[in-house]
Amino acid sequence: MAVSDFLPLAGVIVGAGCTGGVQAWHEARRERRELRASARLLLEELATNNAVVQWIVEKQALPTKDDDHLILRRDMWETHKQALAGIPDLEPWGRASAAYFELRHLELAMNKTPGHPMGDIDMSDLQRKVAHAMNALRPQAD
Repeated sequence: MAVSDFLPLAGVIVGAGCTGGVQAWHEARRERRELRASARLLLEELATNNAVVQWIVEKQALPTKDDDHLILRRDMWETHKQALAGIPDLEPWGRASAAYFELRHLELAMNKTPGHPMGDIDMSDLQRKVAHAMNALRPQAD
C-alpha cells in the first residue's frame, strides 16, 4: 500500500475534525448568548424588585392593597436560574440565590402570610444582597 492510498482517509479525518471544532464553537457561542440574555433579564427583574424594596424603606411600611403596582417578581429567576447555575463562577449564582431567598421572605410578609411579620426582615441586608446580586450578574450580561 502506498501513502497515496491513505490520503482520502486523511482528508475525511481532517474534515471531521474541522466540522466538530466548528460545531463546538457554535455551541459555545449559543450558550454564551443564552447566558447573557438570562443575566440581562435577571438584572431587570432585580432592579424592579429593588425599586419595591426602596419604596418600603422610604415609607417604613409594607404596601397595602391600594399599592397593587408594588409587586415583587420572581418569574425570570424561576425561568433562568438553571442557565445561571451552569456557569463555572459560583458567585453570580450564590449572590442571586441569596437575594431571591430574601425577596421571597419579603413577598410572604407583603402577602400577610402568617409567620412572616415585617419586624424580622432586615431591609438594609436585603438591599445589600440585591445590590451584590446585580453586581455579580453584570459581567455575565455584557
